[in-house]
Amino acid sequence: MDGIAILRDQQADFIKRLNSNAAVLHQMKDYQLTGYHSELMVISGTLLNRLQKFYTRQKAEKLPESYQKYIDKDEFKQKLKNSFSKLIVKQYLDPWVEIIDRNHDLSRQYGGNFTLNNSQDFLIIVKGNFGDRKTGSWPLRPNDIDRDGVVVFVLIEEDFERENYQYNLILAGFLPTEMLDRTQPILRLTLQDLLYSGGLKSYLTSRAGVTGEVPSATGSNHPEVDPPSTWICTQTLNDEKSLLSLAVTGDRVPEGQSPKLASGGLNQCLNIWDLATGQIQQTIAEHRYPVFCLDFSPDGQTLALGSMQETIELWDLGNGDRPPTLQNILEGHSLGVFSLHFTPDGEMLISRSLEETIKIWDLKTGELIQTLDSHAGPVWSEAISADGKILAMGNLDESIKIWHLENNSGKLNASEFCVIDGHSDIVRCLAFSPNGKFLASGSADRTINIWLLDRSSENPSIVTTLKGHTDVVYCLAFSPDGKFLASGSADRTINIWRLGNQTNNYATSLEATLTEHSGLVWGLKFTPNGKTIVSGSQDGTIKIWDRC
Repeated sequence: MDGIAILRDQQADFIKRLNSNAAVLHQMKDYQLTGYHSELMVISGTLLNRLQKFYTRQKAEKLPESYQKYIDKDEFKQKLKNSFSKLIVKQYLDPWVEIIDRNHDLSRQYGGNFTLNNSQDFLIIVKGNFGDRKTGSWPLRPNDIDRDGVVVFVLIEEDFERENYQYNLILAGFLPTEMLDRTQPILRLTLQDLLYSGGLKSYLTSRAGVTGEVPSATGSNHPEVDPPSTWICTQTLNDEKSLLSLAVTGDRVPEGQSPKLASGGLNQCLNIWDLATGQIQQTIAEHRYPVFCLDFSPDGQTLALGSMQETIELWDLGNGDRPPTLQNILEGHSLGVFSLHFTPDGEMLISRSLEETIKIWDLKTGELIQTLDSHAGPVWSEAISADGKILAMGNLDESIKIWHLENNSGKLNASEFCVIDGHSDIVRCLAFSPNGKFLASGSADRTINIWLLDRSSENPSIVTTLKGHTDVVYCLAFSPDGKFLASGSADRTINIWRLGNQTNNYATSLEATLTEHSGLVWGLKFTPNGKTIVSGSQDGTIKIWDRC
């Protein structure tokens, strides 16, 4: 499915949510806002009061006499609708855009137009109109638009249930100018004709280059690569401020089944989602403690769960045709369990807690096989290679410890191999490339190091350092084909890095920056086909990004 088709599907889902008052209007109460969702901006405080002063009939007498004729003819609000529409788009796209303010006199009609601050030829036209969610529409003259760009549509709803009017501003959708039917002198567009507004930033990032000049990794040369791909946020699956963990099934899911997503957090309830439909398939409501971490077994039939309770629960999910059942409980940690990894063969489980240890479990017997001590304070991160033969641990002292794993007669044995240093702050996340030759490490020092792992050497070397985030790097994920590395940060962005091997160099470039989360990004997972990324954020949402 191409990007436009995906955005049309998501627009249909958005319309359903609008009609059910879900996911959008719940934040419009009491004029309160701490952020936004893709399709909504709520105005609060002094800004709302200022706009209401101009926009309500009750205070119209305070306006200059030159405006009275518009009030008498009920046209005053029509002349001000562009101000409202421009406001929501400006706040949503800030600081990427510059306003084209042809005339500050509100008695004259002017277009709600912007240009991108690094591309004056790319036009953003804002079309706002009053209406309701079921009958709202926008008239448009496509031949009046003579430059490349997009048209953003804003729906303004009036609320008469308060002492003063309240106006709900909703980003209804957008259309690239190239998609307008120029054979018609006037188009009347409805919600069904538009593309999902949640993909607008991603569209601008890929199409018009709003992120500016693409930085490169330190000391690397750019190889000749394919044109940058488009990453579009196609769905927001959750709106729970308590989210802390997510997991995605791997490539061994039975044929005919779509990938699954598991999510959990402080509310103690786990949801199992079908990523193809965005619908909840199963729910585990029996769990009684906040969930810190999740992982699927390689075949997707078992879900491991770590929590504040210091135990690990193993749930049998079956094929989704029955409620999940609790298989086993693993006990051995003395503090909360913060991370879990199945070994690639599904026979062992590796867990981490804040007690400065990592434990290895035999899932056939439920026995604790081995406890690994970091000798450097709490372990903040860990990763296991795709072949299950290397384990990396990121420590409080800024070091990374490498272990070799060997399976002897069904028993996994870990032996310490080496300790490497290259960061100036805590190593918060680790990820192995699919071929196991490279290890990526993200740190509180805001950088990402990519290490070349040579098993015959005790000194793995840094082949490149990625600098692009402005705050702590919290999560990393390689694409299944090894061509991309995704990184999530406390700066609320996701960076997509394109990776490539050259004869004597490891070339890296920043492919895209995804900016639609409003809180730190704590989790990232690629789906098995490598064309979808799932991200979790402190803003309480899980977003689905598709590469087009």
